[in-house]
Amino acid sequence: MQEHFVESPRGAVTEADRLLAELATLRGFPDGEHYDDQLAALSVHHADHVHGYRSVHRVAYAPTGADGDSRAGTEEMREALIEARKLFEDLADTHQLQRS
Repeated sequence: MQEHFVESPRGAVTEADRLLAELATLRGFPDGEHYDDQLAALSVHHADHVHGYRSVHRVAYAPTGADGDSRAGTEEMREALIEARKLFEDLADTHQLQRS
């Protein structure tokens, strides 16, 4: 996703949102189709990094202007991806899974 950010920032953010939802579901959190439930459960177990998922989701679904461009700026999308990466790393950490 990070490599595709330069060419398609909104696409990269949307992909990050989808990937986080899928990974959280695989880790036993509520299905990504139920974003609010998934976010609530993640906030209990990953309180330090759940803000990244919230940011990516908000930016991924930000309204677009008449030209089709997101109203969220490129810098806002970049920061959301950086924040979301921390949650991704937490969810992907196999050592943490073994401790659970």
